[in-house]
Amino acid sequence: MILFVFEKMNMEVTELARAGISGVLAGFLSLGFSSCPGGKPAERLFSALGSAPAGFNRPGSGNRAVLEYRLGEKESRVRISVEDRTWTEVLPAAGRIERSVLGFIKETARPSASRRSLAAAAGRIAGELIPFDRTLTALGVDCLIVIPDGILCRLPFEALRTADGRGFLVERYAISYAPFRFGPSLDRSEEEPGGSCLLAMGASVPDRPAGAGEADAVFEEMPGVREEIRSVSRFFDRNRRFVYLDGAASEATLRRHRGGRYRLVHIAGHGTTEAGDPGRSSLLLCRSAGDDGLLRAEEARALGLAADLVVLSGCRTACGDAPPKEAGGLPRAFLDGGARSVVATLWAVPDRSTADFMKEFYRHLEAGRGKSRALQAAKLGMIHGGRPHPFYWAGYILLGEPEETILFN
Repeated sequence: MILFVFEKMNMEVTELARAGISGVLAGFLSLGFSSCPGGKPAERLFSALGSAPAGFNRPGSGNRAVLEYRLGEKESRVRISVEDRTWTEVLPAAGRIERSVLGFIKETARPSASRRSLAAAAGRIAGELIPFDRTLTALGVDCLIVIPDGILCRLPFEALRTADGRGFLVERYAISYAPFRFGPSLDRSEEEPGGSCLLAMGASVPDRPAGAGEADAVFEEMPGVREEIRSVSRFFDRNRRFVYLDGAASEATLRRHRGGRYRLVHIAGHGTTEAGDPGRSSLLLCRSAGDDGLLRAEEARALGLAADLVVLSGCRTACGDAPPKEAGGLPRAFLDGGARSVVATLWAVPDRSTADFMKEFYRHLEAGRGKSRALQAAKLGMIHGGRPHPFYWAGYILLGEPEETILFN
């Protein structure tokens, strides 16, 4: 089991390399694990192996940088790893960063917010968090893996501005996140996934279960969910997909697929937060006998879906309303359960624009782009296609393995 490698990290890394598992280390590092229990950072791993492990920057993927943030009371730090280069930058204290980020998130999640004021705030926060942007550009970096800390788990780095002020970071970098350690098998990338290509589920008219949180919320019908699920399903052959809409989109239906292997799992519907625990997110499905209609983290983990990519297309499925110490909730549950990557959302986005965004995302996946680059392309399509405000595209984030392509049919 791969987690055993980290639990036994007191072994010398050189011994691991001699044992022929540098590829495993590279796999973990490719997910953004620049440190591990026992305090052995990425540069020591690289040093012991002689250089950045093969696969850390794979041919054709461009150069990637891993940014690991640690917020502190007096000062914060970020460790940057690019191939065999590693260095640390000192950043402002956590309090200052939190004030800046909270205000920016609040405005970014509001479509009526002034784009000019947003751009100014995005440039200021970028200066605080990525003062080395020009260095990354000089090194040819075009892919970022961010390991956030605290409030940064809620920040879409894509919406920050480049050092020259000419555009968003997403226009320069494909960005993904690795905000927690998990241990799904990393040896499936060269395998043909078994089972079906797609498991898709959409609840456009869900039942409102007791304990759904947001006591005053009104869960309206979302016709865009039907459009979204139907457009996604068209990418796959009929005999290689399972598609469930409305009344069939229930927890009981999901449990029938427990332990299955899929290339893509797509679940669309209302997102909600737990009553008394706003840091946890859930997806609102349709009720069935013995179920409350809420897909919670512990239930998602128990599904054990070994998917190449899980898409959670609902409001705030990434981390809920409360700033977490470590992002978790549904994304972590699916990753723990066997998914290699998860796309989730940081705030509520209209279901019509979500349907358009997902259609573009899947189109780029089908064309052979890796996960983070397909997400980047979909965001660029929104920016240059009439919806430049970050509200419409910055809330979708990718967690986990960033580069694999998805085989359609």
